[in-house]
Amino acid sequence: MEQKMQVLVLGANRYSFEDQQTKREIEGTKVHYVSLEPISEDNSKGLLPKAETMEYGYFKELGTVPGIYEATVQFVMHNRGLRAKIVNFKFLEPVTFELPVKA
Repeated sequence: MEQKMQVLVLGANRYSFEDQQTKREIEGTKVHYVSLEPISEDNSKGLLPKAETMEYGYFKELGTVPGIYEATVQFVMHNRGLRAKIVNFKFLEPVTFELPVKA
């Protein structure tokens, strides 16, 4: 099952390092985003940042950041049940943030 949603991608970072115990190369790209639909629950409100881990090469596939993206969400079975995982971010439009001007 697949679902689409619009998100604001705030940034991304990629990493590559050797696991000290297994000597395996660990690498990936972490995409930081917020949903464009604010949360309003008993213990949460507003836009809460999330992150999704992608393959290392995915870093070059991202367009302009920050930006509005269409996220493709797939539901996959995980240890404790069904888990939502973003499998793709499709660039839609750029976003700029204007910071307050100090006098």
